[in-house]
Amino acid sequence: MYSQDELIALIFSGMIAFQSWGRFLTQVAGIRPYRYAPVVRFPLYAALVLSGAALYTVISQWSSHDVRDSRQYTFFYLVLGAGWLGLGPAFLRYLNLYLRDDLLERNNVASGWAGGGALLGLTLCFAGGNVGDGPGWWVVIYCAALATGTAALGWILLDALTKVSDNISIERDVSAGIRAGGFWIAAGLVLGRAVAGDWVSFGAANMDFVRLGWPFLLLVAVAMLVELPLRPGGAYEKTSAFLKGMMPAAGYILGASFYVIALGKP
Repeated sequence: MYSQDELIALIFSGMIAFQSWGRFLTQVAGIRPYRYAPVVRFPLYAALVLSGAALYTVISQWSSHDVRDSRQYTFFYLVLGAGWLGLGPAFLRYLNLYLRDDLLERNNVASGWAGGGALLGLTLCFAGGNVGDGPGWWVVIYCAALATGTAALGWILLDALTKVSDNISIERDVSAGIRAGGFWIAAGLVLGRAVAGDWVSFGAANMDFVRLGWPFLLLVAVAMLVELPLRPGGAYEKTSAFLKGMMPAAGYILGASFYVIALGKP
């Protein structure tokens, strides 16, 4: 049976997940902009499916043994993750990524790529906090908040120097949206791995996060160098979305993946 604090966390997370995702998915189904094409929302749908699969895989395979061996606690952390991710669309609004306004109402496919990648990145940040043994759910929340907050700060810095959110929202540059999505996924991989592992103390968790998460700074620096010449009106404006968008995004994700693989099991 759940303890009192676990039961409160479960109910609270379930309410957030039900309200936020119910409202958002109702908007997804109900808003039909002029000349609507379902393929525009494909990145968002794909990200939601991949997020659920990634979270379940991590919890069922690499979480604490008393979690992965218990259906009750596997369900608990899945609901906790659903509530965490349910706050994602509202959280992203503060980072100038507007899924409802840009994607659903304005049919902006660039926003779909950026928002879908951001949601998957947030999921990876939360999933990393589930890896390893720990004393309770609050450890997962702390680690997820540490990774998510750092990812947000990196995005704010990138956006301030390159205006990437304007390129997505105003210029509707699909390449910029794809690059942004790749950045968020790579950030989730690096920072999620940085908070993974057995819990010792807050101090040890913070030290490990700095020791393992420093490549995120390199990711931000590389993204800045890539973003400036590829912005709308730049030297490579006529280059295809594959070269301007898919290739840099793949580079971010592959680089982060190689780093995580090189670190090995937490």
